[in-house]
Amino acid sequence: MIAMALTDMCWAYYFMKVEERNAPQAGMWAVLLFLSGAVVTTNYVGDNTLVFAAALGAFIGTYFTVKFKKK
Repeated sequence: MIAMALTDMCWAYYFMKVEERNAPQAGMWAVLLFLSGAVVTTNYVGDNTLVFAAALGAFIGTYFTVKFKKK
């Protein structure tokens, strides 16, 4: 329950930072959002090997999306 509450909080901050067009902070919230979701998911799946690579992908995807949206 706590992990899901943290994930929901991350979603809220993520959307606020994207709306503000703040790419670095939106990217960081994307990473936190992914990691908190990964905690919940890996409790069901049990495979932790790709969590950090996917977190990096979450940051890169959000960062460049917000950056290009600013232009």
